[in-house]
Amino acid sequence: MYYSANIMVFVRGDQFIVFLKSLSEMRKEQLRNYETVVHYTDKLASTVYYSTALVTCAGVLESFVKQSYCNEKEFLNEKHYVCGCLLPLWFPFEINIPHFQPLCALYVFGFYLAQIPAMASSVSLYLGSVEFILLKIEKLKEELKKVDFENSNKEKVNTQFMFCVKYYMEISSLVQEMNDCVGYIFAPTHNANNNLMIGILGYLAMKLTSIPNVLQLIIWIFVQWISCYSGQKLENASSSLRNEVNELPWYDMDTSLARIYKIFHSCVDSTFHMKIQPIMYMNMNNFSSILKGAYSFFMCLLKM
Repeated sequence: MYYSANIMVFVRGDQFIVFLKSLSEMRKEQLRNYETVVHYTDKLASTVYYSTALVTCAGVLESFVKQSYCNEKEFLNEKHYVCGCLLPLWFPFEINIPHFQPLCALYVFGFYLAQIPAMASSVSLYLGSVEFILLKIEKLKEELKKVDFENSNKEKVNTQFMFCVKYYMEISSLVQEMNDCVGYIFAPTHNANNNLMIGILGYLAMKLTSIPNVLQLIIWIFVQWISCYSGQKLENASSSLRNEVNELPWYDMDTSLARIYKIFHSCVDSTFHMKIQPIMYMNMNNFSSILKGAYSFFMCLLKM
């Protein structure tokens, strides 16, 4: 997730700003449950912030107490290394400064801590954006139900239906912006060979009885689950919208409107996906595959 925060700011910054503007414009629509979703994303950001800070703090403390990497330092007889930190540090000079090791541990903790706010906001954007899109899909379904194709006022019917078509194109564009922005931001998290990552974390948690490894395992599985669950919700909403369009009384439509309906139907027939670049679709089938692969790799490590 540290890489995701950096990608959000430095690599996909322009797309990130465009996507934020698109989301901010939704406030003008007065969507139902909009404030509830905003509250949900705020709670999600705070949860990610405190849980990540807890894992980082636990890792720093455990590394300092257990003097991590100090055996390697003694074996190499390397006086340029500083052990007892979350990551071993190397300096181009010998370390003879008193209490330098705890200062380095605090430096490593501060380095990670500075990135946590960006991580929390990127995760809330990642999952919250799906919830905002779901609100727009629900509004589109409500607008479709309002269209009375048996109404003799053809101009009113045409206006209502064309609004639905344009609104669908807005949703489709928003999904594309999400995948172009968020799909790249979280590509490192979900393309990091999750089968191996979860299997290794499970193995380390069992063999080393390390609290940070256990917390990392729980958080990593949770991130994969909630990501796939959010993607599955988007696909389910897309299928529900498709069913709504299929049930429209197309046989009562005006001839000119029927032509537009055919194009609209072909567009709605394609499912919205939460896509992690380059080709990964986030859904519960993907989550099931991740867990099966992680369990297989975990068992292989235990038998070695």
